Amino acid sequence: MARRTSLQGPHPTSLTTRSINQGVSLLNNLEMQRQAKRTRYSTHLADEPDTDTDSIAPIYDAFLKAQGLEGILTMTNFSPSEFNILWADVRSHLFKHWNVGSGRKSEVTARDLLLMLLTSLKHCGAWDVVAAVFKQKVDSFEKRVMKFLTVLYPFVMRNDTYRWNRKTYDVVFQTCMAFTNAHVRFHPLRAEDGDTNSQYINRLNAIGVNMVKNKNTAQRTYRSKRKARLSMVMAAESSLADADAGGIDTDMGSNSEIENRRGSFF
Repeated sequence: MARRTSLQGPHPTSLTTRSINQGVSLLNNLEMQRQAKRTRYSTHLADEPDTDTDSIAPIYDAFLKAQGLEGILTMTNFSPSEFNILWADVRSHLFKHWNVGSGRKSEVTARDLLLMLLTSLKHCGAWDVVAAVFKQKVDSFEKRVMKFLTVLYPFVMRNDTYRWNRKTYDVVFQTCMAFTNAHVRFHPLRAEDGDTNSQYINRLNAIGVNMVKNKNTAQRTYRSKRKARLSMVMAAESSLADADAGGIDTDMGSNSEIENRRGSFF
C-alpha cells in the first residue's frame, strides 16, 4: 500500500541564537561595504550645471539694464525686489504646468512672460500698445500672454475662502485682484490716497463716455451713408422705370402709324 502524501507543508525552521547572529552579522558586513565605497569619494559637492533655462530672463534683464529699477516699477508696479519675491513664489507652480508635455514649446521664458503679464495688466488698454513695447506681433503676444495667464491664475487665486462665481468674474479680473493683494501684502501700509483714487475713477468714466460718443458717431455716419446709398438706388430705379415707360409709348406710336399707312392703301 502506497504511503499517503502529507498535505501539510514543511514546518518552519525555528529561530536560534546562532541564526540570528549570522543574519545581523551579514547586514553589518553589507553596511560596512557601502560605507567603504562612499569613502572613496570627496565630501565636497560639485557645482551643478545651470540647466534651469526658465530662470534665464533676457527680456527682463534687457529692460532692467536699460531702464534701471524705476523702469521695472513703472512697467509692472512691482520693484525688482518685489518681482523676485513674486517669481520665487510662483516658479514652482510654473515649472510643473508651463511649457511641459508634448507639442510646441514657447520661445519666451516663464520669467519674461511674468514681466509681460504684469505690464499688460497695468497698461493694456489695447494689445498693440504693449506688444509694441516688447517688439512682438500683436496676435502672438496676446495669445502667449493669455495662455500664460490661464496657467498662472489657479495658483495666485488659491485660498480656502475663494467663493467667487466664475461666470461673473473672468480670469483677467481674478488675476488682477490676486496680484493686487500680493502687492498689498508686500507693503500693507503703502496705500493710495483719496485724490489719486478719484482721478483714476474719473479717468475711467471719461474713457467710457468717449467710447459711447464714438459709437454714436459711428452709428450716425453709417445711417447717413446708408440713406445716401438708398436714395441713389431709388433714383436709379426711377430713371430706369421712366426709360422703360418711354420705350413702350414710342412702340405704340410706331404701330399706330403703320396701321394708318396700311388703311390708306385700301
